[in-house]
Amino acid sequence: MTFFVSPKSYSVLLKHKALSHKPAFEEIAQKALDQSRAFASYTQALVPEVPAVHYGKLVHPHLQHSAAVEVLIKKTLLQQRRVLSTFPTQRMSLLSFVQQCIFESGTRVLFGDTVVDHNPTLRQAFQTFDTSFPLFVAGVPSLLLPSASKARRSLVHALDSNPGADAATIIQKRTEAVKTTFPTNVVAPLDAAKESLALLWAANANSIPTAFWSLFYLLDNPVAWSTVRDEVREHLGKSIDWTGDQLGKCVFLASAVDEALRLSASSLMMRVATEDVNLNVEGSHVHLAKGSKVMIFPSLGHFDDAIFPQPRTFQFDRFVQATSAQLEAFNPFGMGVTMCPGRNFAKNQVKRHRLGHSNLIDRFDRSRCSWRS
Repeated sequence: MTFFVSPKSYSVLLKHKALSHKPAFEEIAQKALDQSRAFASYTQALVPEVPAVHYGKLVHPHLQHSAAVEVLIKKTLLQQRRVLSTFPTQRMSLLSFVQQCIFESGTRVLFGDTVVDHNPTLRQAFQTFDTSFPLFVAGVPSLLLPSASKARRSLVHALDSNPGADAATIIQKRTEAVKTTFPTNVVAPLDAAKESLALLWAANANSIPTAFWSLFYLLDNPVAWSTVRDEVREHLGKSIDWTGDQLGKCVFLASAVDEALRLSASSLMMRVATEDVNLNVEGSHVHLAKGSKVMIFPSLGHFDDAIFPQPRTFQFDRFVQATSAQLEAFNPFGMGVTMCPGRNFAKNQVKRHRLGHSNLIDRFDRSRCSWRS
């Protein structure tokens, strides 16, 4: 395994046609999601068949396109308000608060109310599975991860039992494509649900940590908290429905979320050499044999003090007037073709989670405790 840490090498690696993410994704799909070998090989084929190509293209119109994101975000806002209104008036950890709000609201929007209402232990199962996700990816046998394996089966069966009538369009379209256009000999009975599990994991594995650290850093910094709060009140007021234009005026909020991502996001990208590769990287010759794994860790640039002064300090307004070098080095969702397709949904979900309940803001003002004690 070869690690490349210089940003100057990234473009060479990402553009090389013989360095592909697909073998890595195929391996993860089998180890972490328990997909059948035939299904994982079919969806991640280096030269995919037509149904697999069309399947991959479903993400853009139904998850990446601005109109699709706006529909999902509006539904998420309503769900977040509903979830927040049900919280008991008792002390709870910030992480538990964020996990419950983000997971339930986002899962209801993407997979429908039915799957959440019929599976009251869904969030607990997800947390157990998520904790062991890196171990699954590393190849630890399921036999040695009994709790996580049981949680994974529980999640898969919950997603499989949901008819999808109230799920988001992206979920319905993907499930329909697998069941109606893929060759029957490559689809095992639960493979479609395991593909949905991939989206369930990706959505929450990104949004929950981002929302947690955004709130944590803001609550730990009274100046940042009051600045963002006053900005929100100025541009959004007590309006129930917030437009994208209104949200776009909240530059300190956007900057605070990006700064939290800079400090906490850890995007690691893998490429596999599909043939022998000879690279010229920054004047040096690098030979990669077929099958070699290449690792790219762009988040290292987030802590380069030549780009981000005082890189380990949370500066909520750092991105209000970010330099071109900072914007180029800021890659919390990865790079290239494997950049997280749900990044716009995730960031907007976090922003509106921060805004979702005006009474909650005042409540935090009065009861904020010392996070360092």
